[in-house]
Amino acid sequence: MFNIVEKKIPPLFTKIIKLYLSILKQPYLSFLMDFKTVLFYVIAKITPQPARQSMPNFLKVLSFFVLITISVNTSTANAQENDTKVTVGVPLYVYHPDERPGSRDWNDGWFQNEGIFADISWPVYSLGQSTDLRLGATAGIFDNSIYDTSVFAGGMAEIETHITNRVFFNLGTYAGAITGYEDGLQPAIAPYIGTGFHITEKVELGVRGYWLPAETIAGSDIAPSDAHVGAITIGTRF
Repeated sequence: MFNIVEKKIPPLFTKIIKLYLSILKQPYLSFLMDFKTVLFYVIAKITPQPARQSMPNFLKVLSFFVLITISVNTSTANAQENDTKVTVGVPLYVYHPDERPGSRDWNDGWFQNEGIFADISWPVYSLGQSTDLRLGATAGIFDNSIYDTSVFAGGMAEIETHITNRVFFNLGTYAGAITGYEDGLQPAIAPYIGTGFHITEKVELGVRGYWLPAETIAGSDIAPSDAHVGAITIGTRF
């Protein structure tokens, strides 16, 4: 059944879904409470061996920061009591399913598209005891697929569900305007799927997979190919 569905889902989304299904099938679900295990399991699964060997220093520093934070703060998270959520992320991997016309390749791969994005959201409707519809705003800047700088801003909508006090999944989309392509300022949309882990009551780490369609909301083409982006995120709630 999953093979039928995955043909309609972008490859990066499929990879993330399969990864976390495999995590949930582990015989000892309690290992999810050990973030060190989750962190290194995710990196090992989604990162090819050559990329792991050349992993930039900032990611190594981030890993050590996470481990130190876990060691010094073991308070139990209950994030659903906090309404406002702020998330900051950086892209790790970008993939294009189609070849780029001309002699120059896409700007993609591991750690090639430097940038940063952020979003802020609030729960507006409860879909269940552990599930909320959240609305908010987002903005960011990054090196895009055609070796130019893109700036984007807009709104966001997200469904978030907690499977434990510490582990949550989210499914959402960004919608707004983006620069950096041939036709200047254009409308754009970026659906995403992700998961996160509360390492303390106020700090959470996560991963997201974004699908950036080549066709804009208005029907014009930004680029000849869709883009699939994997990102790591850090957030807080208050």
